[in-house]
Amino acid sequence: MAKAPKREKAAPRSTWSVFTLLDRLTSVDSIFREGLPVQYLPHVLFVMFLILIYIGNTHWGYRMNRSIQKLKLETEDLRADYTTLKSDYMEASKQSEVARKVAAYGLVESSSPPFRITVPAGRLDEAELDALPVLTADSLAAMSAADSLALTDSLGTGAQSTAASSAHKKSTNPSRQSHERKR
Repeated sequence: MAKAPKREKAAPRSTWSVFTLLDRLTSVDSIFREGLPVQYLPHVLFVMFLILIYIGNTHWGYRMNRSIQKLKLETEDLRADYTTLKSDYMEASKQSEVARKVAAYGLVESSSPPFRITVPAGRLDEAELDALPVLTADSLAAMSAADSLALTDSLGTGAQSTAASSAHKKSTNPSRQSHERKR
């Protein structure tokens, strides 16, 4: 067989490259000529430990960031639920809604305004207070309605009974008179 013709030597490559420059600046070959340098082993292990801590810290940061984003979404959902429930509560606690709901139990809204019962100091003792009936605005309104019906029956005319019942109501309720004077 014939020998292949010899190639001519290629032009030498340029001696400047990044790797040749690094090889010249860091003569790592001289460190490993005599085997593994044990004297540098603690430093290398320390650097590897720092790199592992850095990688772990990065993973922990990403995990925390995902957790924070998840909690933000959950907080927004809870805030929306809170706003909805608050709106429902505000709607249910309106006076008209409460009156509509308790009408099923036979409760009605008081038509007469509240009034203050004033007792002069030293006029009533505890025994007399226990003997007094508990009066509410509705019970007084019912009593005045009964009085006006009795007057209507006795007078016979509706117009006269209205004037008489209002005059009777003012005269029989001294606390109401004092309340009307305060206005």
